[in-house]
Amino acid sequence: MAAAARGLHLSDQIGVLLETLELSGDRQAMKSALHRFARAAGLRRFAYVGVSSETVRTFTDLPEEWENRYHGEEFAAVDPVVAHAKRTLKPFSWSFSTMEIPDHAAQHYCGEIGQVGVASGMTIPMKVGPGRTAMLTFMTDGRSRPQVSTSALDEAVAAVAYTHLYVSKMDSATLRGPGHSLTPTELACVIWVSLGKTEFEIARMCGLSEKAVNSHLENSRAKLSAANTPHMVRLALESRIMPLR
Repeated sequence: MAAAARGLHLSDQIGVLLETLELSGDRQAMKSALHRFARAAGLRRFAYVGVSSETVRTFTDLPEEWENRYHGEEFAAVDPVVAHAKRTLKPFSWSFSTMEIPDHAAQHYCGEIGQVGVASGMTIPMKVGPGRTAMLTFMTDGRSRPQVSTSALDEAVAAVAYTHLYVSKMDSATLRGPGHSLTPTELACVIWVSLGKTEFEIARMCGLSEKAVNSHLENSRAKLSAANTPHMVRLALESRIMPLR
């Protein structure tokens, strides 16, 4: 019963989180929204990790010195949560105390991040392009796996989408030319189309109806004076309205 109640409460919070993420253009507002969601889930902190063969990007409320160390020591390569997320691409809860971690480097990493109060959590991953995975992790210092409903975790995938888009735009210092200004939702739809997502998939990730996604794409094509969807994507890239990644 407690787990079911937590799942229901978390589902209620997801709508609030998505609305805040869509409207936020500020780094601190994004961090605050994700931190509040972590607390609503009965956890303490959050971490976004975007990984590809070339780069690792992070966005977190963990101490800055730890984030710098995560990059400096290339911990993403041995992080067992990242490895599981990339392998399964499904939401999951976890605890270092119950995970099988035979690799010595991974064991060392778990011990080190444990020093900043991370021992368990829940992770929501999604594929964001060829060889690229983005994930949101909400974590705490408890040794037990968080009891969160699967449906609530599935719904939270939209939060991964918004956070990934925000980090991509922040890293690329996206520019918008006169007459080419897209709303945050229009830009999100264009970027996901460029990554091969269907209107159905975009609707699920962004918490919209397929009809709404279609409308946003039509508006984007009109604003960019594009003949069709591939032309729209090319124009958006050439005018640097969206990041190339």
